[in-house]
Amino acid sequence: MNMETEIKQIIADSLKVPREVITDELCIGDIPQWDSLGHMTLMTALAKHFGITFQREEMTDLEDVSDIVALVTEKSSQ
Repeated sequence: MNMETEIKQIIADSLKVPREVITDELCIGDIPQWDSLGHMTLMTALAKHFGITFQREEMTDLEDVSDIVALVTEKSSQ
């Protein structure tokens, strides 16, 4: 499983939605499960899984799944 696929699966699991729902263009608020609490839940899951930390500004600047994939990929390579 490549990193992008792994990230999307973690997002799906955190939001409790089928993996097929998670597309690059899916934005915060597009589905009921992805509210502010859902966002914090998935960011915590990603941080734990990849052993990374996020700054508050980084988390609030994220708009869609592609932003999350890019940020997690960048932080994982540091």
